[in-house]
Amino acid sequence: MTAEPEKSAPAARHSLNGPVSRALGAIGAAVLRCMPGPIRRKLETEAGMRFGRFVPVAIAEGLCNLALSIILVRKIGIIGVAWGTVIPNMATSIFFWPWYVRKTLGVPIGEYARKAWLLPTASLIPFAICSYLVGRFAPAPNLLIFFVQVAALLPVAAVGAWYIGLNRAERETYGPHLMTPLFRAVRRT
Repeated sequence: MTAEPEKSAPAARHSLNGPVSRALGAIGAAVLRCMPGPIRRKLETEAGMRFGRFVPVAIAEGLCNLALSIILVRKIGIIGVAWGTVIPNMATSIFFWPWYVRKTLGVPIGEYARKAWLLPTASLIPFAICSYLVGRFAPAPNLLIFFVQVAALLPVAAVGAWYIGLNRAERETYGPHLMTPLFRAVRRT
């Protein structure tokens, strides 16, 4: 029986962190998928994102979500669960992500706010207006009709996202990838 050579501290730390690093990477990838499209693509391609940096923030957000939901459900019922989710998510979205994207990519906070908040919000205004009008003038008598109405209005959301949420260069890049499957589906019918 031969003694195994001792590992140096960095090597030991690396071998211990292998499964942890993979788990943090998987969590980071899941968090990254929730980011707004333009920011996510920039983070994935240009920065070669290190998931380990924002995973602790995502875990802290999840723990705050759980704690606040438990506290608030006792005080204000099921609405408390919703607020318990919204508050940590908004805090992370407002304070952490703009700072992290600026630090990592050098994207000014104003540009981040425009691409991550303003454009997505503005792109859904036509859908929100149509939803309001349908709800006002043709209220759904049951849940099935409500879902049919929402499904009927989804193309309005897609058009808003296409023309307001994306710039010309993005539309030219994504257009062929979206239109080809669409035309194939239409030809089959």
